[in-house]
Amino acid sequence: MSQLHSGWAVFWAACLGGALVELAHWWRLRPRKFPVYARSPRYWIITVLMVLSGGGLALLYYAPPAVFQSILALHIGASAPLLIHKIGGQLPATDYHLGDGEVTGGIRAFLRG
Repeated sequence: MSQLHSGWAVFWAACLGGALVELAHWWRLRPRKFPVYARSPRYWIITVLMVLSGGGLALLYYAPPAVFQSILALHIGASAPLLIHKIGGQLPATDYHLGDGEVTGGIRAFLRG
């Protein structure tokens, strides 16, 4: 099992976990038409923030000079976007606007995926 010895290694391994969750989201959408929201810069900013949230969560667990298992960092990184999606599904419906003024189903629908 691979061990991580620095905060940066933990962060990037966890970001990989978050990115895998986002990749799974896109894999699930593959038979359908390309979603309109995917053309919005706001969507991609939120996606990057979701991936980075996994790295940030793993850093909260990491206490140098401890050694961190890479699979643990990956799991923690994957859990952050999943938790945010789950919590987002519990939010009340609120409309949000994409850059072109289009009103969509709300942040709750966006986070639910």
